[in-house]
Amino acid sequence: MTAFVRHPRAADPFLEYADEDADKESSGACAPAIPSANPPEDAYADADRYEDERPFCIAVLGAGALGSLYGGYLALAGCPTALISTNHRHMRAVAENGLVIEKQAEALLVRGLITVTDAPSLLRVPTFSHGPDLLLVCVKSVDTAEAAAAAVPLVRKDTVVLTLQNGLGNVETMSALLPVECITAGVSYCGAGLQAPGRVREAGKGKTIIGELDGAVTPRLLFLQRLFNRSGLPAETSRDVTGLIWTKLMANAGINAVAALRGIRNGEILEDPETLDLMQRAAAEAFAVARAKGITPAVPDVQEYVRRTVLDTCENYASMVQDVRAKRRTEVECINGAVAAEGKRLGIPTPVNEMLTERVLAMQSRYLS
Repeated sequence: MTAFVRHPRAADPFLEYADEDADKESSGACAPAIPSANPPEDAYADADRYEDERPFCIAVLGAGALGSLYGGYLALAGCPTALISTNHRHMRAVAENGLVIEKQAEALLVRGLITVTDAPSLLRVPTFSHGPDLLLVCVKSVDTAEAAAAAVPLVRKDTVVLTLQNGLGNVETMSALLPVECITAGVSYCGAGLQAPGRVREAGKGKTIIGELDGAVTPRLLFLQRLFNRSGLPAETSRDVTGLIWTKLMANAGINAVAALRGIRNGEILEDPETLDLMQRAAAEAFAVARAKGITPAVPDVQEYVRRTVLDTCENYASMVQDVRAKRRTEVECINGAVAAEGKRLGIPTPVNEMLTERVLAMQSRYLS
């Protein structure tokens, strides 16, 4: 059984780790207000069946900072939970000492989490011999294909696969490897930082908004919403998750690459006219591409949304900044690069996103070579 204890948070400030385990993740955007999904009356009753037969088992594929945060809270809701990560030091620390989630005034110690460093080996754990009921996908977009291929043995016909990843193309990539009827998608506005192996800092607990790919409000969707809320992760459902993904993409396209190229915090973008202009133009191009695709953003004013996102996350370093500092591969191809690729396909000019993609890739190639 998962257990947790509370203890005062250490007085040390958040540390910027320079080693390979450094990982601070920010949601990169603030949650838009969305209308209620208005599910059918019998949908909530049907959602109960997910807990009727046996414990609802959860596996987090990509248990970095954000994935560990979700896994820890979901475990506290009473679900058998497994973390899957190739970060051996982090997995070993969680297995030996539990997962510490640092909050503003206290810290939670979550024990009983199952840890594995490759997806197929989870099936050798008795609790997960049937595979997980929920596979929560939190890997970086550049790793989606490899992670989904490794997860094939875990996915049954009734497994729910929920991606909370940034960028575009994740659903399409997974659909080529996993049953499309298993896949749901969402956006996360939580923030987390991996301070050290086994230790996660909660940098902000925003909404998690989830939806079916076809816009239906299904029993499994409502069950997940209820489970997340019960675990302390505020959740909503949406009939237009594609619109939400694109809305968050607009903020990420405007903020991440610009901040990464300058090596600055989000709030510093507003202090320089040149970086502010780049942010606004990149976001505007993403908006134009979305409209050309027939996608309606979840916010009435995209520029105000991006500006408010910067203000709400002004002290944060975007995940792309952290990737560059840690000399990791970035997600620029799935964010700015994806906007540029879709723009080219639709005949929509995206010169700023093309330029940002080229410059980040050039910087990345220097430190990866």
